[in-house]
Amino acid sequence: MKRYKVAKFHLIPGTNILKNKPGITNQKDLDRFELLSFLARLDTVPDGDLSTGHIKQIHAHTLQDVYDWAGEFRDVPIEKGISVFCRPEFINQEIDRITKSIAISEFKGMSIEEFSKELSEIVSELNAVHPFLDGNGRAIRVYAQKISIAVGFRLDVSKLRGKTWNTASEKSFFGNNQDLFKILEKNLSRISEP
Repeated sequence: MKRYKVAKFHLIPGTNILKNKPGITNQKDLDRFELLSFLARLDTVPDGDLSTGHIKQIHAHTLQDVYDWAGEFRDVPIEKGISVFCRPEFINQEIDRITKSIAISEFKGMSIEEFSKELSEIVSELNAVHPFLDGNGRAIRVYAQKISIAVGFRLDVSKLRGKTWNTASEKSFFGNNQDLFKILEKNLSRISEP
């Protein structure tokens, strides 16, 4: 995979496949194992304070069965297509900047439309940083779900995947959050008061 061209230390020797706990050497099999492992842990993702540490905790929890480095920010540059993600030496400060800008108290009074716009900005910025070697999309979606819950919304993350989501994420990398906003708005609902 081209995005790992400088990550040789993280690859199984002689392959472009990331070293993984079960030792899987076929990318399709690894993708399937990663997805199943993620889904198995999804219902037990810990709540947190929405900080940088919480994002790491989400990643560590959901991918702990797949990678030894789950929950650790990457130490090598990565790219995907023409998208070059944040340099590793700036990841922590960028994630800190994003997480510290989240204003839960302000978001609580927003309509679904208003909150969707704010959330699309957060998701877009996190995606541009791409803090982990792999599993960024999954960790970011769960993090967005945790933000939504804190604000009083339910976000159906099961609908935030596939080609439509990936295309919206790619567009957001270049400053167009419209598709991301629409997907989020469509999959957000207000949590009923008890």
